[in-house]
Order: sequence, then C-alpha cells, then structure tokens
Amino acid sequence: MRFVVLVVTDWYDFASSEALARFWIPPVLTIAVLPFFYSLGLYMAYEQAFMRLGFFMEGEPLLSYAKLAMVRRFGLNLGELREVRNGAIQAQIARAESKRDIRRILRDAGDASPRWEAQRPAES
Repeated sequence: MRFVVLVVTDWYDFASSEALARFWIPPVLTIAVLPFFYSLGLYMAYEQAFMRLGFFMEGEPLLSYAKLAMVRRFGLNLGELREVRNGAIQAQIARAESKRDIRRILRDAGDASPRWEAQRPAES
C-alpha cells in the first residue's frame, strides 16, 4: 500500500527514465537470454543423442547420414527430440542397413513416443 501512495504522490520521481530503466532492464534481459538457453539445451540434447549413436554405430558408414537425418527430422523441436533420445531409437538406427531404413525409423519415431500415444484415436 505504501508503494501505491508513493507512486501517486510523487509520480515524476517514479516515472523518471532512471527508475523506468531499473524497472524494465531485468525482465528484458531475462527474455533476451531465453533463446540462448534454448539453443544450449538443444545442443546438449543433440550431443547426447549423437554420442549414443556413435557408440552404437562405431565405424559405420551410415553414421554421418544418421546424424544428418536426425537433425532434419527433429530440427529445433527440443521436446520431440527429448522424447526419443532414450536410446531405443539410436539402437534401431544402428541396426539399420540402409538410408531408407534410417528415414523410416525416424519417421516412425513420433509414433512410438508417449506424447503421440495420447493423441492417437482409440482403435476399435
């Protein structure tokens, strides 16, 4: 309540450019740093998925294609990437014999995810 009284009685001191800067800078900086944290999380998720994939496909000629296919499939979608990075997808990709198999596995990756299970219509 005291704050409201001070604002009403001394509006010009409250609305000064210095006071407004002190009030608005923290939220603006917080919002400005969010893309950095998102991209950092995305990088870490891809790094973890690629390390696991490299472990499964050690020396495989399809390894670089599989990584590129994962980036194409998931792009900037961190939520979807997190849902399929449990290792099962990477193990399936490691057993793939061709680029077509890798594309099929990644295309079907969303269908195996729990999030998509809830969105599927019930089968009768």
